[in-house]
Amino acid sequence: MASKLLLGTAAAALVIAPAHADTLREALVEAYATNPVLTGQRESLKAIDALVEIARAGGRPTVTGTVSVTRDISQSGVFQRTSQGPFLNGRVDLNMPLFQGGTVRNDIKAAKERVEAGRATLRAVEGDVFVEAVSAYMDVIRDRAVVELNQNQVDVLGTNFEANSARFEIGDVTRTDVAQSEARLRLAESRLATAVGNLEASEENYRRVIGSVPGDLAPPPPLPPLPETADQAVQIALADNPDLIAFARQAEAAGYDVGSAMGSRLPTLSANANGQYLNTLAGDVGGNPFTDQSNPRTATSTGVGISARIPLFQGGLPSARVARARALEGQAYEQLIATERAVISNVRSAFARHEAAMRAIE
Repeated sequence: MASKLLLGTAAAALVIAPAHADTLREALVEAYATNPVLTGQRESLKAIDALVEIARAGGRPTVTGTVSVTRDISQSGVFQRTSQGPFLNGRVDLNMPLFQGGTVRNDIKAAKERVEAGRATLRAVEGDVFVEAVSAYMDVIRDRAVVELNQNQVDVLGTNFEANSARFEIGDVTRTDVAQSEARLRLAESRLATAVGNLEASEENYRRVIGSVPGDLAPPPPLPPLPETADQAVQIALADNPDLIAFARQAEAAGYDVGSAMGSRLPTLSANANGQYLNTLAGDVGGNPFTDQSNPRTATSTGVGISARIPLFQGGLPSARVARARALEGQAYEQLIATERAVISNVRSAFARHEAAMRAIE
């Protein structure tokens, strides 16, 4: 009897919830804002967005500056000067890429395609999280109803067992009747314990997915209209499935990777400019190099030019890169085909299960 009371108390604590009723919409909003899988995917998309700027940087000018202070240790021949330094040398270099063999252009296009793929992947993850949230929401509602049903069964059988025990005392029923009544009660208590465990697991899963303890959950709203046929459902899925969009974009990006790899075989052209400043900080030999500036020497120079880099032999590296890029492109398109087949199969299977469930309800 003590175990029965303890089990009943635990079941009541799980079923009784705060007066505020959480709706499915509120649960989905909370999951969208706090689910770590979603927030992590958003951070991943930010990292993918940065690939576009990284690719664009390859075609932009660069400016570098260097400053050095040196002192000669020994001098001879044409390097002999009246001062051993120290010498202050400053230099600024500007480099402007003019032609990169198409690598920068293809890298930018590939990065943009990957950004679109990342956005589609985020949509897919959002859909997965929402499906998981709806399942967690409905599991709690179902398991609470099961616990309540089993608790009622235990209460009824407990009352019946007590009545049979009292009737046995006055000889109205046999010991067998009492034993059968007790067996039915123990079986019901076992089922209640299982139901309580399932409810605890469902509530923990709700907390994991949605991020809060489930309150008094309101019944879900009715389903929106569904496609009338499996073919219509397949057409909708193929037109707007985020996984398909993501793989299609990845395949496009892989095609641009091939163009970028082929560009590494071509010459590159760049314009450059530089300015240099030299200051002999010391005067004649023997003076203080930091305080004696009676005989300073300075020099400046500027220059502009155009440089071309023509690859003659690179050890087979460009060919290997092109072969790798083409193989990855083929893999991307095969993944797209496999995903399309999986989408069609999953949609038709889900539609068939839904139709079977509706017929069973009717």
